[in-house]
Amino acid sequence: LQETVQRGDWRIVAAKAAEAIGLFPHYVPEGSPYIAKARAHRELGETALATTTLLEYRKRGGYDPDALIALARQLGDAGRTDESIDAFEDVLMVAPLRPEVHRDFGDRLAAANKPREALVEYQAFLAMNPQDLAEAHYRLAKTYVALDDRAKGREHLLYALEIAPHYREAQQLLLEVVR
Repeated sequence: LQETVQRGDWRIVAAKAAEAIGLFPHYVPEGSPYIAKARAHRELGETALATTTLLEYRKRGGYDPDALIALARQLGDAGRTDESIDAFEDVLMVAPLRPEVHRDFGDRLAAANKPREALVEYQAFLAMNPQDLAEAHYRLAKTYVALDDRAKGREHLLYALEIAPHYREAQQLLLEVVR
């Protein structure tokens, strides 16, 4: 199977992985055929099948952080926000120190109109000193504004603009906040 993955023959990968899953449906540790099958479907543009495969993988106890992150993002992109949030909660159990997880989870929570929960994730994102600090402060600012804490929102917008003075979205939000 690994050889076929390296060649990029995704139809054969999907077929062989499905066969392996049929033989060993509970095998979810490293090297699980679920992950190969999901990747094959994703490479073939079959997003729904990739998502279904990863859902089964998660249901059977799969815990690979990259697979669970992919699942959470796919669910969110498909508009299945509540399921995406559940998947991100699982990701935090196995990969709590990955900044992008906190950022993306915060985004899903914000989209689900859960600003208090999003605030916690964005604070964790900022605490991890991400590469783009302006973005981290901007996300916090938007969340504080959504929580009707304009002073804290303004504070984080000013931090964002201090780092990136031409950050258009931060400039626009600052104008709204000070009006």
